[in-house]
Amino acid sequence: RWQGLNLSSLDAGLGRYFGTDKGVLVLSSSEELKGLQAGDVIQRVAGAEVRSPREVMRALRDKEVGSQLK
Repeated sequence: RWQGLNLSSLDAGLGRYFGTDKGVLVLSSSEELKGLQAGDVIQRVAGAEVRSPREVMRALRDKEVGSQLK
């Protein structure tokens, strides 16, 4: 977990349920991370494609504290 962000990789079953086979599933998120909620699928962080929770964390680690990302 990173700042209350709990993520999971999408497998074929989850992908069918969430309508995509790409990205990372948000299992839970803290109130501080506005705009993210359980069930969201993160496909890009600041324009870079992500395929695993590790890639999301790596992308977030490089950003300034308090910055907003698309």
